[in-house]
Amino acid sequence: MKKYFLAISSTLFLIMGMIACSGDDVDIIPYQFAEQIGEVNDLMGIVHYDTDYNVWYIVIGNADNSNDTRYDLPFISTKEKELLEEKLPVKFSGAVYRWLDEEVPYNTENNFIKLSKFEIQTK
Repeated sequence: MKKYFLAISSTLFLIMGMIACSGDDVDIIPYQFAEQIGEVNDLMGIVHYDTDYNVWYIVIGNADNSNDTRYDLPFISTKEKELLEEKLPVKFSGAVYRWLDEEVPYNTENNFIKLSKFEIQTK
């Protein structure tokens, strides 16, 4: 009886694990580690890759020649990641977040964005 129980429970855990990991595009923001601070609409920017943090980000050039604004993209979908390349011009909108926890592995100390709109612009 114990063998059957162990076999059934192991199978259930395996199935639950496969279901939980089946979607790479799950809409997850670790809200306990971040807070929303605003939204941006229809901004134009250039995509870059940060090799130190292993994260894509978008840079917006400021008109007043002050420091550029950077929005990290740690939670983009696999479909969007596959389209990204260095120096890609994009138009985007979304909710802007700031990190509350400094220990999060992908915390580059920059704000990050949860995209609601993402369009690649022709070069």
